[in-house]
Order: sequence, then C-alpha cells, then structure tokens
Amino acid sequence: MSGLGTASIVALTTAQAAELSSVQIAALGSAQMAAMETADLVKLDTSAIRGFGADQVSGLTTAQVAAITTAQTAVLSSSMLGALSSTQMAAMTTAQIGALGTLALKGLGATQTEGLTTAQLAKLSTDQIKVLGNSAISGLSTANVVAISTAQAAELSSTQVAAFSSTQIAAMETADLVKLDTSAIKGLSSTGIAGLTSAQAAALTTGQITALSTLQIGNISTSSIVGMGTAAIQAFTTNQMGGFNSQQIAALTTAQVAALQTQDIAALSDTQTEAFTSTQLAAMSTAQLNALFL
Repeated sequence: MSGLGTASIVALTTAQAAELSSVQIAALGSAQMAAMETADLVKLDTSAIRGFGADQVSGLTTAQVAAITTAQTAVLSSSMLGALSSTQMAAMTTAQIGALGTLALKGLGATQTEGLTTAQLAKLSTDQIKVLGNSAISGLSTANVVAISTAQAAELSSTQVAAFSSTQIAAMETADLVKLDTSAIKGLSSTGIAGLTSAQAAALTTGQITALSTLQIGNISTSSIVGMGTAAIQAFTTNQMGGFNSQQIAALTTAQVAALQTQDIAALSDTQTEAFTSTQLAAMSTAQLNALFL
C-alpha cells in the first residue's frame, strides 16, 4: 500500500475501499490519505479505521473529516483525536461530536479544543464533558466558556475548574457559575479566581462562599468583593475572614461593614483592622467597635 501513488489511491473503487484492512490503512502516508475520495473513505470498515495513526489522521482534509460516519467516529481512539489539528476539529459535525467515546475524548488537548465551535461544545453530553482533561479545558475559547450549559457546568470537577484561566472564569455566565459544585469551587486557582467579576461574585451561593479557602479569598479582586451582598459577607466564616487582605478590607462598603459579625471582627489581625477607614468605623455598631478594640 505504501508504494501506491496518489493517483492510484484516487482510482480506488468504493468496493475496494470497503475491503481494506487496518494493517493496509496503517501503511498509507498522509499524502495518500488526503488523496482518498470521501466516497471511499466512508466505506472503510470500522476495523480498518482502527488502523489510523498520526500520519493517517494528519493527512485527512477537512472535507474528509466532515464526511466520516458516526459509526467510524465512534471507534476513534484518544491518540487519533490527539493528532487532529484545530482546523480538522472545527470541521467535525455535531453528530460526529456526539458519537465520540469518552475514552477517546481524553485525548483532546488545547490544540483540538481551540478549534471547537460553540455548536460542537453544546453537543457534548455531561458524560463527555466530565472526561475533558486540563489541557482541553485550557484551550476553550471565551466564546465556548460562555456557551457552557448549566448542566455541563454542574459536571465540572475541581481539577477541570483549576485549569480555567482568569479570562475564562470572567467569561463564565453567572447561571453556570452558581451550578459549580462546592468541591469544584475549591479547585479555582489563585489566578482563576482573580477573574471573578463583581456580578459573578454577587451571585455566588452561600455554599460556594464557605467552600473558598483563605488563599482563594485573598485573590478575589476588590471590585468583586465590593459586589457581594451583605448576606454573602456574613456567609464568610471567622477563619475565612483571615484571608481578606488590607485592600479588600478598605474597599468594603459601609453596608458590608455594618453586616460584619462581631466574632469575625474580633478575629481580624492588627494589619486587617488598621485597614478600616474612618468612614467604615463610623458605620460600625457599638458591639462591632467593642469587638474591634478588644
């Protein structure tokens, strides 16, 4: 097979293509693969498709990729998917995306997901979403992050959430963000959580807030802290209040300051208490001031 010229590959009949084995397919070079007519390609048996290697996959044209049947797509391996270019990935139909096996999807990296369209992303089932690796997650465009459904967001793991950049986090819709499990929230990296917008911060549930670590809290932007409601401020535990930095303390609104619980104020460090402004101090109740100057 490796000795056949591209003209000979073009001349293959559909009947001949249907008889090719995985061993024969594996012998074809990228140029030979690219020369195969789509009518012949779709006649390849699924066992023959299993003969695809990096050379064969890289040789596929976008027209060929789009023509592959869902039955053929279903037998693609993780290494085959990992060999696709972003352009080839973008050429896949939504039906093909839906047919991809979960084991195969583990082979996707940033190169492939960078080519993923929003329509393709929407086709991924929750079972498919949950197997995407860190590299695949990091390659998602902001448009794709916006396109994540609430059902898909609910399946994201802490490891996957940790792979999101600050830009990607900022692009996530609040309806999706609040669907993140508390264990997933714990996965937010210090850079990722820095991307939280004030609207997103305001939408966090009590459960999500109490799941945050002091390191994560210290990396939330001051504008996002200010965006939180008084109920959210009160949701922070005494231990979590220790994660607030001086800039965040000084940025608190008078309404937020008034909502601070006395036990939380009493536990603040000297550096934190020194950050309160005169305006904030004036907003405190007698009980809060007593707790502050104990």
